[in-house]
Amino acid sequence: MAKTYKKRAEEIWELAEEEGKIHYDIGYRGGGIGINSRWLAFEIGGFVNEDYDPYYLEARLPRYFGAGCNYLGGGVRGAIFSSDFDDAIWEEYPKIAKLLYEIGKLVVKKYKEAEDSLNLEEYDIWGVEATERARQLGIVSAY
Repeated sequence: MAKTYKKRAEEIWELAEEEGKIHYDIGYRGGGIGINSRWLAFEIGGFVNEDYDPYYLEARLPRYFGAGCNYLGGGVRGAIFSSDFDDAIWEEYPKIAKLLYEIGKLVVKKYKEAEDSLNLEEYDIWGVEATERARQLGIVSAY
């Protein structure tokens, strides 16, 4: 049975962790977590059976591909969102686009896991509760 895109996304994440290609910037005021896009652009080809130009792909990804969170103010963080990528990738390389989509979903979960340890240290529990409520409402930005 062929590997699912979800499984491939997990394998890419594990490889990126092993090779030190993950950028963490998570704090009480939001931040981000992501895979170095240059590394990802060159490695992703080994996970899909699709010819592609890694330079083309790299140019259409953010510097770190993963997930982020905005700060709403008052100790409240907004919804966690996955990185976006150029729509042209869907047209040029649909298999890679599907895999990028799954990687984005996975990294949102990884962000939440990493951030949960911050919530354990939070003394003003109202900030944690307000953050959870803002996320339930889907609030991404205060602007």
